[in-house]
Amino acid sequence: MDVAVSIDQFVRHLLDSRLMTDDEISEFCRALSQQPDTVEELARQLVRAKKLTKYQAGRIFRGKTAGLVLGNYEILDKLGEGCMGQVFSARHRRMDRLVALKLLSPRVSKDAEMVKRFLREVKVAARLTHPNIVTAHDADESGGIHYLVMEHVIGRDLSQFVKDVGPLPIRNAVECILQAARGLSYAHAEGVIHRDIKPSNLLLDERGRVKILDMGLARLESLEGNAEPDDALTETGAVMGTIDYMAPEQADDAKTADARSDIHSLGCTLYYLLTGHAVFQAATVVSRIMAHRDQPIASLGEARPDASVELEASFQKMLAKDKMLRDQSMAEGCPMASHDVLRILHGSELAPEINRGNALGVELCRYRVRHGETTLFQLRLARRQHDREVGPVRLAELSHRAVGRYQCLEAI
Repeated sequence: MDVAVSIDQFVRHLLDSRLMTDDEISEFCRALSQQPDTVEELARQLVRAKKLTKYQAGRIFRGKTAGLVLGNYEILDKLGEGCMGQVFSARHRRMDRLVALKLLSPRVSKDAEMVKRFLREVKVAARLTHPNIVTAHDADESGGIHYLVMEHVIGRDLSQFVKDVGPLPIRNAVECILQAARGLSYAHAEGVIHRDIKPSNLLLDERGRVKILDMGLARLESLEGNAEPDDALTETGAVMGTIDYMAPEQADDAKTADARSDIHSLGCTLYYLLTGHAVFQAATVVSRIMAHRDQPIASLGEARPDASVELEASFQKMLAKDKMLRDQSMAEGCPMASHDVLRILHGSELAPEINRGNALGVELCRYRVRHGETTLFQLRLARRQHDREVGPVRLAELSHRAVGRYQCLEAI
């Protein structure tokens, strides 16, 4: 803290912030066994008592109190920043619920088109409710500041996760992709294309659940698949998305992006999770864009010899240069909808039940996993427990046991 600030000035700033009332400050000071001699000591005492966060104390010290309270929400800390604004952790003052607030920056707020785009994002977020998509709780404007209130996900994005721990085991990487695919399949069915799928937009929470973040580049489509003229958030010639994960047709014209573009981006994300780097590596942005269009698709098997033939085939199809050669929908392309996923993830572990012709059990397990009612890890855990207690179990019963008794997710 470089600028000298008196205790009286700090208290005035604190009152201006509306984080504490005069009575609350007086009561706090009376309860102290020893009165602080410096503003730094007062700030430390307030943080120690959890009356303020370190972020709040720093803002108050600098006199930057505007926006620390927005409606019913109290800003706690800064989480990130993008071209349209900033994201903060916040608390609902009445419900005591921890949330994430996405604020439109003052500079952007002056641009009528950008405000329109932000409000469109709010509407996109409001129409999506799925376990694998970050939930939007509220949206409002306070003091000229537009903000979107979202679910606060405690965890890390997959880009940071891979940087921290290195490339993931096959089954964990595929499990993450499958969860993201379920969320995207739902969004596509609702007429929403994400257009910026990448590891940093996939959050991994403490329970191992993947949640899709940032619908800021989303494009609304009618159920017939045609963009609504007033809803398109692109301009002719604009390149929107992240280069290393962008489909060739999206780089050519962002307006042409559809569900198949998200499939391409998800395939690129799978490669990153398994290798720790992008599919195409080049020095310039233009070179990377051209590589997605012209260069041969990298072999997943060469980078990861433990990748199965089935996984390699799925990866190659997801990254096909011509979108007509990819699966035409996320539901069709999601490996979870395929019998092969059992081999892709876990070899022959469930093969005995499958080979006995237990088709109904296979379908039931597949349905429950696809709809987020259980996971393959839960199925494995349920089977092992049943084997110890009773003996071999049919898959139809296994899926019920997984849902009823093992509501946990595999720790990545």
